[in-house]
Amino acid sequence: MSLEEEEEQEVRKRNAISFEADEEEERKKNALLRERMIAITLKQLESQNEYVKFAGEEHK
Repeated sequence: MSLEEEEEQEVRKRNAISFEADEEEERKKNALLRERMIAITLKQLESQNEYVKFAGEEHK
């Protein structure tokens, strides 16, 4: 293998490693966003349930 081919192969390896690291970082960010969205949704549902309870008690 020529020096140019070896250098090109090394660059490809580094690019692949960099791509994998970027993908992992993206997965972590997406997981955090999912957790936040779930927390927000749960809070909204909790508030909605409290409102429904309150509204139901007022009509009794």
